[in-house]
Amino acid sequence: MRHVFLAALSFTMAAPVAAAELPPAPVLDPEPGVLASGEGLYLRGDVGYAMPIDPSLSVNGVGHVGERLKKHATFGLGVGYDFGWLRADVTGDVFAERRLTAAAPGLGFSAKVNSVAVLANLYADLGTWSGITPYVGVGAGVAVNRLGAVRETVTATGEGLAYGGGTRTGFAWALMAGASIDITTSLKFDIGYRFSDLGKARAAGGAVRVGELRSHEVRFGLRYTFD
Repeated sequence: MRHVFLAALSFTMAAPVAAAELPPAPVLDPEPGVLASGEGLYLRGDVGYAMPIDPSLSVNGVGHVGERLKKHATFGLGVGYDFGWLRADVTGDVFAERRLTAAAPGLGFSAKVNSVAVLANLYADLGTWSGITPYVGVGAGVAVNRLGAVRETVTATGEGLAYGGGTRTGFAWALMAGASIDITTSLKFDIGYRFSDLGKARAAGGAVRVGELRSHEVRFGLRYTFD
């Protein structure tokens, strides 16, 4: 029994010395090509190219054909918070002025449309591979659509009639998908697709009505997260 006690005592005294002689544990580097996705407050800026889905146009209750809304640029700023795999932000977007044209037998119509939208957005990041993080998102908010004076032109004579413009504020929503690319742990480059619906436009006290202002958008942006 005495021999067992002495052996245990010797082992206890030697263990700290042995532990002190061990080399420090190695520090494991992150997987090459993968940067950590930081949580926190972020700012974002985006530019885009919108390809509208041509809206309907009616004047004095009469529908027309050949409606066409020209392609245009978009510009946006936003502030949000990254929770790790879930992000939320509020964005403001300006849709560059675009021309709306339409036709009827013997008549032509033209007007200019301007839009501004404020959306609250929620995104789900789907994982990160070699610094690339795909995501999906949804947004909802309000849009202000300004329809300029609508000009009605008689094709044969070139004579025209103008209807006064108008502004309409209504519900807007969007669906997004894309991917962010790590430039640094704080700065990310974003490329994505957005389907947006800015609601309708009205002019001349409702005599001129434009249907849903919808578009497919290709967007590019930068997002900076504060540590």
